[in-house]
Amino acid sequence: AHLSYRWSMDDYEEEDAYPRPDYCAKATTTKKNPITKEKEPYFSTKIQKTRIFISMATLLFLINVVLIFVASCIIYRSLLNVTINHLGKEVSASGEASESDCHANETSTFIGTNLPDKWKLVLQKNARMISSGSAAVLNLLMILLTGQLYSTVAVKLTDWETHRTQNEYDNALTLKVFIFQFVNFYSSVFYVGFVKGKFVGWPGNYSTIFNVRNESCKAGGCLIELAIQLGIIMIGKQFLNN
Repeated sequence: AHLSYRWSMDDYEEEDAYPRPDYCAKATTTKKNPITKEKEPYFSTKIQKTRIFISMATLLFLINVVLIFVASCIIYRSLLNVTINHLGKEVSASGEASESDCHANETSTFIGTNLPDKWKLVLQKNARMISSGSAAVLNLLMILLTGQLYSTVAVKLTDWETHRTQNEYDNALTLKVFIFQFVNFYSSVFYVGFVKGKFVGWPGNYSTIFNVRNESCKAGGCLIELAIQLGIIMIGKQFLNN
């Protein structure tokens, strides 16, 4: 009562929100409103809860798809880093004629790296920056593509759930979009900041994924790679959206 007086809300009366036109069109029966005492269109609560459950299951499935995309970028970054470092080793061992060198040259030709030795050494020196930057660009494209796709899917799912009031509809749509976009934008950043370099293993027993050694950070940590990831995602999103 004290707050009502201070905020000049003594005469405020809470009113029941009116049903949405879409809800009225999809309602199969009518039911008496306990507040207004009037009959209003009614949609089965059991069916609505089933639809909400299916919508949340769809959300979890699409989040898993996003995590698969992130894992693909991680594997791509590891493979590219290994490939570029292999080129530098070819140059270092170019003076030796051995069977292993011949095999390395065959691999180099197979992946299309007919580059001068000088450029191979430059690539090897900046292998970590190149792999991190290109993976961040691919991740940005995936983020924008999946974000646009889910924005459409979220509206369709929320319409299908048949919420009674506009407030319920807005809350359901906002929750879906927020959860998906949060995972979509920040899962790769979370990986670089908190997971990368924590499961490397030790000499003689390195941890691998698909026979590729897990990523590691430099002695100073992954701060530079984290900055690259954040910079490309934030700046790239603003640039492409405008």
